[in-house]
Amino acid sequence: MKFSVDQKLLTKKIQGISAVVPTKTSLPILSTFLMEAKKWNVYQTANYLDVSLTTLLD
Repeated sequence: MKFSVDQKLLTKKIQGISAVVPTKTSLPILSTFLMEAKKWNVYQTANYLDVSLTTLLD
């Protein structure tokens, strides 16, 4: 699947959800970032242990 997103909007959304993931962690495997394309939307999710944040790009 291909999609295109304005670079400034993508950067803004990534910066917003990256606050969930710490810059330094003792267990890097637990900090993740996921981007999913479903139908007409793109979802970005960042999580670390029990904290998770998802944004939507139309």
